[in-house]
Amino acid sequence: MSKAAVGNLHDIQHYVDEIARRLQRSVEVTTPSIAVIAASAQLGPIDGHRAASILNRTPPPEPIPWMLSFGIQEATAPVRLPAHPGYDMLPRVVIPLRRGLRLVGHLWIINEPALGEAALTTVGPLLDALIEQVDRRDAPLAARAEQAREMARDLMAGHDDALARAPELALLPVAGAR
Repeated sequence: MSKAAVGNLHDIQHYVDEIARRLQRSVEVTTPSIAVIAASAQLGPIDGHRAASILNRTPPPEPIPWMLSFGIQEATAPVRLPAHPGYDMLPRVVIPLRRGLRLVGHLWIINEPALGEAALTTVGPLLDALIEQVDRRDAPLAARAEQAREMARDLMAGHDDALARAPELALLPVAGAR
C-alpha cells in the first residue's frame, strides 16, 4: 500500500471519528458495494450486524437485499432503515456519499436513539471533506482501469501501435521480463 493510500485512509478515519463524536454514536463508511472502509470506535448501542461487519470488513450478505430495497443506491438524501431483529440490526440512517451524481460510498449511522434532522445537519460540513477523501481513495485504481479500457478499445479498433504501447504503460510485461 502506498504512503498516499495510507494517508488517505487516515484522513477518512479522522472524518469518521469526528462524525461519530459529534453524533455520539457509531458510524461506518462503506464502498457503494457496502464493503467497510472505516468504522468509528463503538459509541452507544451495538448489534450483531455491526460487529460482524467490522470483524469481516464486509457486512453479512443476508440483509443486503433488504437494505438495498430502501433505495440506498439511488438515494440523494439520508435514508432511514428500521430495526430488523431477524438480521440483528438496530435502526440506521444511511447517508449516500455522492460526488456529483456518482455514488462513492455510504455513511452508516446507528440510529438508536433516533436522530433528529438537526443532529444530522451538524455533520453536513464534514460530509464534503469525507466524500472527497472516499473518492480519492479509489482514484488511482479508476485511472488504471481507464488506461486498460483505452488500451482494449485501441486493440479492438486495430490500432497497430496499441500493443507496442502496453509495456510502456505497464499494462503488459516488457518482452523477456518475468
